[in-house]
Amino acid sequence: MKESTVLVEEKYPELNKLIQAGKERGFIMYEELYEKLPEEVTGIAEELDTIYMRLSELDIDVKDEESLEGEKGEAATADKKTGKNGKKPATKTQTKPVATEQLEKTNDPVRMYLREMGTVKLLDREGEVDIAQRIEAGEAKVFIALSKERKLLELFLRTNERARRERRGVRELLQTHTTELDDKGRDRVREGQRLFRTILQLDGESRELRRRLRRCKKTGKRHQELSDKIDANTAETAILVRRADFTTTTRNRLLTFFGEVERQFAIPIQTINRDKKKLLQERNKERRKFYSSRVKRYEEELERLEERFVIPYERLKVLLTDVRRGEAETDRAKQELIVA
Repeated sequence: MKESTVLVEEKYPELNKLIQAGKERGFIMYEELYEKLPEEVTGIAEELDTIYMRLSELDIDVKDEESLEGEKGEAATADKKTGKNGKKPATKTQTKPVATEQLEKTNDPVRMYLREMGTVKLLDREGEVDIAQRIEAGEAKVFIALSKERKLLELFLRTNERARRERRGVRELLQTHTTELDDKGRDRVREGQRLFRTILQLDGESRELRRRLRRCKKTGKRHQELSDKIDANTAETAILVRRADFTTTTRNRLLTFFGEVERQFAIPIQTINRDKKKLLQERNKERRKFYSSRVKRYEEELERLEERFVIPYERLKVLLTDVRRGEAETDRAKQELIVA
């Protein structure tokens, strides 16, 4: 593996510069990649895939302007909710004033000791329940989003079973099309599918109930009945999410799975979009022919990916957005629990 990595970086010196920039920022832009690398490289899917894999190994994301702007927007929203110091504004139910200066830092040993002994109670029961419900709500959003795409859900469940059995990474497993499982693995996949179907059904019911709720008077009996039913569905969904028993390892596999699916789609999508823009500007006949040929080649690759994952790219974008929102809600709630 090391030898092939060196060969890639020796072949394309521009890659070294991009890697250095990526290590500093944690990401590079697709436009940077296409501007720096020769067109004969970006025109070959296999070469691009090798480069993306190398960047992934180094924990360097490749982003486009749209996703970067989206992350900035989410960060700004989170800042408004939590304040500049990354903590939620203090409320009476969250904190009690502590005079000792040493207690100001969460990782201060005195503070940790006093909190452990119950001297400093930063969250009352109501606050703990509220955070727990928000964590469950964020996790439920991830589950609901995934449950809408049955074939992609099945692929993840099968990939997760193989990762557990074979001790191999999700990225490696997605490079192959083999998904054979033993009887126990198939049973777990079927059970997972049934659980996700129930979650999706409950979500559909709750959406309809909310639609009816908007037509009711808030003081009426019907409004209370519908509200109670929505609450019951929410509680049942939370139970099902917990029953799924998604361990930290499984959740990490899920995020890696989505990241790898997105990465595979990103190669043709970014090339197609870039070359179509070039075609609007280019007047040279040979250059136009080159771009047109590459667009056609990557459009065929995009169709193959959509067939393999059984999801159009536009639906995949919606799914990934919903999953990231759910994960962001869960992470924010967990962070509040940690810093409290």
